[in-house]
Amino acid sequence: PKHFCDYLVAKFENDTEGQIVGEMGGDWKDSDLKSTTDILLNHNEKWYDDVDNLLNNYIVPTFSEYYETLGTVKDHLLDGVTGVDYDSIIFAKYDVGGKFDWHCDQGVTAIGRVFQIIAYLNDPEEGGETFYGVFDRKINRENGKVIIAPSSYPFFHQSWPVIKCKKYNIIMQLSYYNS
Repeated sequence: PKHFCDYLVAKFENDTEGQIVGEMGGDWKDSDLKSTTDILLNHNEKWYDDVDNLLNNYIVPTFSEYYETLGTVKDHLLDGVTGVDYDSIIFAKYDVGGKFDWHCDQGVTAIGRVFQIIAYLNDPEEGGETFYGVFDRKINRENGKVIIAPSSYPFFHQSWPVIKCKKYNIIMQLSYYNS
């Protein structure tokens, strides 16, 4: 709901100590590819209760609903799976001009990633849409909207540059593990 999204945005703006500019993972930065200010929420004590609230009250029910739409495909997704985890939870702020160019959320260092989840935390003025090129599909951002999609090809996507106001979202990667 809007009040929870507004609360998260205000908390982000006040947590300047935890903010990282443009990090892609580890110490790798490429501002031509990704121009955001982030807070890594995994195992972040300041954010633990809020992340728990977000996951249990909003993301898990939305994901469960999505998962049920997969029909018989979902049975194959769980073959041999012994664990499920959010291996990455990132709060991202895009200032005017901020973007995240073409990328796929699964790769050599993140091969277990199965689903990407994007939760939008504010309403748009202009720009900042998420675009899935192979499908020629533009997703307009909207306060409280959650996008769930596979992390692999053909779900390459980008966040178009923000033109007016700022964009806030939380990006999560759901990974399956085998022991």
